Amino acid sequence: MGGAAGGVRRSRIAEYADTTVPETTPAGPVPEPPPERTDADDPARRRREAAALLGEFRRTAVLLPLSEDGAPLIAGSGGEVKLCPTS
Repeated sequence: MGGAAGGVRRSRIAEYADTTVPETTPAGPVPEPPPERTDADDPARRRREAAALLGEFRRTAVLLPLSEDGAPLIAGSGGEVKLCPTS
């Protein structure tokens, strides 16, 4: 097994780490990463993604728990009533 100069035994993790280092550097300049886009850059894309998530939710089977009296479990706040489904 591997060892370092001076008789001190190196750990196997150190040996694995040595294999992850490239032996040569890449030729040429390193390309710059593309500029980061934020969600504010493309509102149409955000709308499409939201529509896709909503469509996926609509096609997903969910369970609707019932309260002790057999009514659907709901929550209300400020005049809003929400069903409490689980998947």
